Amino acid sequence: MSMDLEDLSYVRMTTLGRTEHAVFDYPAAATALNADDISSLGTNSLGETFRGVPGMQVARMDSFDYAISIRGFNDNTANQLLVISDGRSLRDSTFSGTSWGLQNLIMADLERIDILRGPGAALWGANSMNGFINIVSKSAHETLGDYFSVELGNNRNNTLETRHGWMWDKTTAARLYLKTQEDNSFFPDVSPEVKNWRNWLLGTRVDRRLKTNGRLSVIAEWRHLELDGETFAPSLTPPYESFFRIHVELIP
Repeated sequence: MSMDLEDLSYVRMTTLGRTEHAVFDYPAAATALNADDISSLGTNSLGETFRGVPGMQVARMDSFDYAISIRGFNDNTANQLLVISDGRSLRDSTFSGTSWGLQNLIMADLERIDILRGPGAALWGANSMNGFINIVSKSAHETLGDYFSVELGNNRNNTLETRHGWMWDKTTAARLYLKTQEDNSFFPDVSPEVKNWRNWLLGTRVDRRLKTNGRLSVIAEWRHLELDGETFAPSLTPPYESFFRIHVELIP
């Protein structure tokens, strides 16, 4: 889909002020990515998708994790950027930021991503001091039928995505989806780091159209993560740190 500059100015977003506004009418630095924009990028993770957004700092920490922020303060524990997916905060309670490696969404199921750069704490909460990201996935009515995607790469850098959507009745649609990723690559100049990891996502979504022109959505997901890497502990003798291998298995 191609749009000229005038059409882009009148793209409507609810993220700007909790009510629907045209980007042209609201005094904010904002970027809206629709489904066509996300598809054209050809990425399979949110971290790689945000590399093309103006004003965002994206750094890859190792084969698994990213450091993503807006307007500075960028590291993998940054907590000044609030991220919401379908109304649910992706905040990690351990450091109040977002664990980007755990967000293995199916990119083909995303309807849009709204990025607001700049302070948004008055509208969205304390974690949105530097910005706010609103991720909206497609209704089950828009994902009927089957979808299947496989990506194969070096060092077991593989991704599999599949989804099946169907109509439950005249007003209710549902989809069942699965995504699995694994990566055995590493960054030789980075230590400590995650050496290899495997991530699974299994979920379902049900959408029902209401008589009041509203919509009821129910989303249920199961995730599983396994990773191997190394970490370090302080030591009393030079070089004052010692490295050791770790294995983590996590079901969030």
